[in-house]
Amino acid sequence: MQEEIWDVIIIGAGPAGLSAAVNAKARNLRGVVVDARDPVAKVRTYPEVTNYLGLPKLSGNELAEHFVRHFAQTGFPFRKERVLKVVPMDSLFMVSTEKGVYQAKSVILTLGVAQSKVLPGEEQYLGRGVSYCVTCDGALFRGKDVVVVGYIPEGEEEANALAGFARTVTYVATYEGVRMLDKAIDLVSATPIAIIGDSRAHALRTSDGDLRADGIFIVREALPAGILVDGMKIEEGGFIAVNSQMETNVPGILAAGDCTGGPFQIAKAVGQGQVAALSAARYVYMQKTKEG
Repeated sequence: MQEEIWDVIIIGAGPAGLSAAVNAKARNLRGVVVDARDPVAKVRTYPEVTNYLGLPKLSGNELAEHFVRHFAQTGFPFRKERVLKVVPMDSLFMVSTEKGVYQAKSVILTLGVAQSKVLPGEEQYLGRGVSYCVTCDGALFRGKDVVVVGYIPEGEEEANALAGFARTVTYVATYEGVRMLDKAIDLVSATPIAIIGDSRAHALRTSDGDLRADGIFIVREALPAGILVDGMKIEEGGFIAVNSQMETNVPGILAAGDCTGGPFQIAKAVGQGQVAALSAARYVYMQKTKEG
């Protein structure tokens, strides 16, 4: 467990997340940013951005460099890790990643738009054959048959790690361009449809048929908010419900950017990131006041 207690942990390093970091620093909060991908990776893919105030007609990569340089001035560390769970614990939040556990007084979710929806059966069998973390649960499937569903290339690394002790590993790639997969791993290019089982998961149903397995690992860029935080209010379409202050229904947890719904614009994400940071600062201050 990370012994340090942060004022805020920001989950997601897109425009909303980096904006939240800059504005949290302006309010003298101590924070850390965590994301499975590099900062503003999606922005870098845009050929041109023409409607960002003050910086007209930049390539996505050029705009991303502006964001990253500004973020670097905060001194907030960036940790390239997938977040697995956020749990309220008394006056703190425990944030579990594939590499450890962080403690924070507040949390800002800037998860972006989910690139994949929760599979039927996924939540039902979580902990009963379904896992999101090879480091945490991989050893439980030593000598067994496993399937890894990769929504992002990092899934290949997880599959390679499992190949060291599982009997068989099948990798279901939902994207093009598999590059790092161990040759001993079976590669399947199919669409995941559902997870099926009885008391435990026993197969992944795909567009090409069922893949039987003792364990099914799902690797996404970010977990859906409803799985990440128990009791989080989710609106139609899978977006996090927030008020005008970017507060969710869970006190101390804020959300900003595309994960709260459209319009899906960089400027909107940056603005919401600022509001979320100010709300986080207010929440942290109020908690300190209550504690005396």
